[in-house]
Amino acid sequence: MSIEHDKDKDNLYSNTMSWWGEDTLKDILSIPTYNLQEGIQKTIFLIQQLKSKKKPVVVAVAWGSNSGKTTVFSQQLKEYFGEKITILSMDDYSKGHQYIMQQKKSGNPINYDHPEYIDMDMLDHDIQTLKTNSEVLHPTFNFSTGEPWNKTTVTPNDIIIVEGLFALHDQLKNNIDLPLFVDTSTIGRMVRRLSSDRVQRSKSDVLHYFLSCVEPMHQKYIEKSKIHASLIIQNNYDAEHESKRISSYTNTSDDHPEWYDYSHLVSKQETLKIYEKDKKLFFLYLGPIVYPQSNIRPKLEFPIDDEIWMLRKQRFGI
Repeated sequence: MSIEHDKDKDNLYSNTMSWWGEDTLKDILSIPTYNLQEGIQKTIFLIQQLKSKKKPVVVAVAWGSNSGKTTVFSQQLKEYFGEKITILSMDDYSKGHQYIMQQKKSGNPINYDHPEYIDMDMLDHDIQTLKTNSEVLHPTFNFSTGEPWNKTTVTPNDIIIVEGLFALHDQLKNNIDLPLFVDTSTIGRMVRRLSSDRVQRSKSDVLHYFLSCVEPMHQKYIEKSKIHASLIIQNNYDAEHESKRISSYTNTSDDHPEWYDYSHLVSKQETLKIYEKDKKLFFLYLGPIVYPQSNIRPKLEFPIDDEIWMLRKQRFGI
């Protein structure tokens, strides 16, 4: 059973009409959409149907940055199919930090969320080779150094999962049997990034990078790839559970200055606001109440600059 589109669909429709066109948006909104567990069950069913007719079956799973995807979706498929499944992560096909610097020097300033950062030629070759039941030397990316590392042998298997931001890229689609898109709202991905970013950066820097780089790349390259999906699977931000990863808390009885309120973009149990105090702007996110007796809630609160304020208007139209 498909579920209704969430409240961000209205914002998606209005904010992207100018570059997509109405017909394309209608096509995307007509793609069957499922919640996470329904989507996993539907995917398992479709893989079994395809596997009975051909092997290997190549499944592409695309998503936006911070969609909460790997441990939830692909891993559940791996748990179900066991040794019959092989996962190719697009992260391992990253070209590395040195490549980014070389492109910058040559006047082609790409970033880590740009499709050119992925070696599509190598990935496409590996998928084609595995489909002929031949083994490949699979690259491994070293996240500590930010560079490609060594290669390991990957043997053919019944099911091949290609997962990553650009899994529905035009260059790959002819080799894909089942294209899927794991969908999460912009706000959900933003809060996930703010609450889980492991790099020693200020929250303001994390938000600035998300709004100035991650989200523009998402809208330009990833969101549009939905048109190639057979199914859209929603993995919405689960505020009740995920907000507990936030390390700071507050009592909801705290008094706050004048608000610019964006709480309509989140659930009724959450608060998302920007406020001004002493001529400075502050971002505030409050998760659902954790301890009802004392009204304790997870809290993200930090100062933002005028550039973030303007980026917020560009990205969300508010």
